[in-house]
Amino acid sequence: MRKNEEDAVIYPLFSSPVYLRKIKVDLEKGFLLMNNDFVKSGDKTTASVSNITKASSDKLVLNKSKWKFLKKIIDNEVNLYTSNILKFKNKFKLTTSWFTKSEPGEESNFHNHQNSMLSAVLYLRSEKNSGSITFHNFLDQSLFFLKTKEWTIYNSRAWTFEPLSGEILIFPSYLFHKVCRNESKITRYSLACNYMPVGDILDKTTDNYLHIK
Repeated sequence: MRKNEEDAVIYPLFSSPVYLRKIKVDLEKGFLLMNNDFVKSGDKTTASVSNITKASSDKLVLNKSKWKFLKKIIDNEVNLYTSNILKFKNKFKLTTSWFTKSEPGEESNFHNHQNSMLSAVLYLRSEKNSGSITFHNFLDQSLFFLKTKEWTIYNSRAWTFEPLSGEILIFPSYLFHKVCRNESKITRYSLACNYMPVGDILDKTTDNYLHIK
């Protein structure tokens, strides 16, 4: 807000807002259920190397009745983000969900989430140095990379968060990100989700409205 007419106003145009919040959730219940499901479903990596963060083979974990308590919490946070921050009229629907675990020494490669508009990660077991998340702007068209007095959201091409147990992170699915190397002695566990809008949606390729249920 301006103090007087000569004050400059900064407009963060075309931003990609990332939502981070501590939520009330039964972490012990979630962790025990998740650990049991992870063992039953097995896990896989995206590459044939041993230091890649693993994901459960089940990509619809929140469709199970025993996970309703978590799905309700995450759905509510996503709708707060889309309604209060993005000001969308549409509601959003969960499409896929899976567990991830990062053992000491493991990390992931940069990636984004295809066929999705929003993504969320709930951290069920995470502590300092157990695997932060870094977002990178690979679309930056700047010709030069300059020295800075300090890194801010206005001059950075990458930004790192270190979410802890009980925190949720929500972000546009197109953002490239990676799980950083787990430098702790614990195994980090999280629950990742993708969401798509429902209702009337404008198809940019045809300029026609689609109705998604």
